[in-house]
Amino acid sequence: MCYDGCMAILSVGSRVSKNEVGISFFFFNEQIGSLVNLGGISGIDRPTFQLFNPRKRVLYSVSETIDGSVHAYKIDDELHPDHLFSVPSSGDFPCHLSLSPFDEFIGVSNYGSGDFTLLSTQGETVFTERFEGVGFNPIRQEGSHIHSSLWSPDESFLYVADFGLDRIIRYPNDLSSKTIIDLPHGTGPRHMAFGRDGLLYVVAELSSEVLIYRGEELQQRISTLPSTFVEDNTASDLHLSKDGLYLYCSNRGHDSVAVFRVNQSLQRFEYCLTDKEPRSFALSPDGLWMLVANASSNTITIHRRNQVNGSVGEKTHRVAVKEPVCLTWMQG
Repeated sequence: MCYDGCMAILSVGSRVSKNEVGISFFFFNEQIGSLVNLGGISGIDRPTFQLFNPRKRVLYSVSETIDGSVHAYKIDDELHPDHLFSVPSSGDFPCHLSLSPFDEFIGVSNYGSGDFTLLSTQGETVFTERFEGVGFNPIRQEGSHIHSSLWSPDESFLYVADFGLDRIIRYPNDLSSKTIIDLPHGTGPRHMAFGRDGLLYVVAELSSEVLIYRGEELQQRISTLPSTFVEDNTASDLHLSKDGLYLYCSNRGHDSVAVFRVNQSLQRFEYCLTDKEPRSFALSPDGLWMLVANASSNTITIHRRNQVNGSVGEKTHRVAVKEPVCLTWMQG
């Protein structure tokens, strides 16, 4: 969805109760980098992660609660939501959704209970597996915590990040078996992204690092923090630029987005300072802006991005949104 050639549509998920607007819609003007609120959706308790299917024009959202659920809405040209279904997530506190390459399945990561679930795009449960064990960190890794999933670029594998047990589970497409990729103890894998070079980039929340894998082999681990920073921090979101030349990772504590060059190995070269708790961020469709959801500041900050060198500047706009935790472009 794009309006007048320069207006993209952004969905913002918030960490709020069902009595409040938890999913907000905004126009984003890519020429000047401004947001205009267009209303949204209430009735979902803690809608902390969304996924948009552009071909079917369906917006999916978790309800991150005990006995969690997944909700689906058909979105028309006027941004009116038509509720399609609400179904159980088959676990507790679902926190992430992913879409299979041919729009057949939705991957649901249930953080609280260690369950990974596949739903059909019509909301039927087609697969679920619960993981058990005890991790390295006795407070944060007392059990399995499934945090995200991702299909490989060649569509042959499904990767599932287990934050609690420091590992990635790799399934073939038919789910007939699985391979366990063990990560360094106490890293806490959160989100993942594939680069154009076929490498898998993993943000390690607890150790504030980016881990780089080729197949099952760790190629590099690099901190998201300056060496002089000694306070508490957890790494959060991870995105690559469309050209694959730059990688960005947000820090909660340092309150920044670390900027890396992708050139055989990662090279960190700057930080973009944000408001408090940059839990999620997104690069604009034209690549000229970075939008950051700062949950504890109740703001979305907008930063100009240089497409040539990947650098991200100081905030140019700030918009008030209650506890924003997920930014999703509704393009297509």
